[in-house]
Amino acid sequence: MGFITKPNSDGATSTSTATTTTTKPARRSASATPAASQQKRAAEQAQRRTLARRQQMSENLGRIASSLLEKTQEGVTAIEQLKSAMEQIAAASEENAGAAEESLSAINEITKN
Repeated sequence: MGFITKPNSDGATSTSTATTTTTKPARRSASATPAASQQKRAAEQAQRRTLARRQQMSENLGRIASSLLEKTQEGVTAIEQLKSAMEQIAAASEENAGAAEESLSAINEITKN
């Protein structure tokens, strides 16, 4: 604190007190500056967004893989059913061929007589 003496407009002097303070500039490291702090926060946010996107992609890939597996299993089941149906058709065709041969043989016997 100090005293300051000033002359008034009428020639008299007046005394007032003034407070002066001196401060040293604070030493800041590079990471403590506002710009560096903002950059660090921005980098952390970008990393969190990247991790969130990767997590979302992993979850989507999991759902796709599960759906693909389910559809593949349905396809295998359908192919097995088709194979079974074709085997039944083949067996029925052989029976038909045998019956047709018997019928033809019977017709030939009848025509001979």
